[in-house]
Amino acid sequence: MTNLNLFNALKLRYEGEIASAKANLAIYMQNTVGIGEHADIVTTLDTEVQKLCDASDKLDVLMGFLSEYSGDNLNYDGGSFNSTE
Repeated sequence: MTNLNLFNALKLRYEGEIASAKANLAIYMQNTVGIGEHADIVTTLDTEVQKLCDASDKLDVLMGFLSEYSGDNLNYDGGSFNSTE
């Protein structure tokens, strides 16, 4: 597995975590009846916001690292990283 595969896997992981947290937040905010098993809704929402922040921060750090690490040898096409070599 190349470094590009690893970077792309991390990017997809973080994007998936972001999408999951956003979906959970939307459900919790729109349908509080569906979360009856959660005694403390605010804490549950806070947990999802933390997940969203963590994944967003990780994605930002990864993208920043890649721009420093790759120089001119790496292209990002909006979906994945590709080598120019």
